Amino acid sequence: MPNYRILVVEDEPAWAELLKAWFDIAGYKNVEYADTGTKAIEMAVQVPPDCILMDLVLPDQSGLEVCQKLRAMPL
Repeated sequence: MPNYRILVVEDEPAWAELLKAWFDIAGYKNVEYADTGTKAIEMAVQVPPDCILMDLVLPDQSGLEVCQKLRAMPL
């Protein structure tokens, strides 16, 4: 399995656990998780991911706002 870096942004613990299980079964080992938009932006700036799986309803800002902010940054 390629070593793609995936960032999952999900604030519901049950969904995050389910996604962790699916990624493990599929063989993806380089998966990181954020539970807020702010944390996701910080993580993406530090080490840009190959893919982001974004929840649209987050506690601090919408997933669309996070996407707009990330797209505006020179990652």
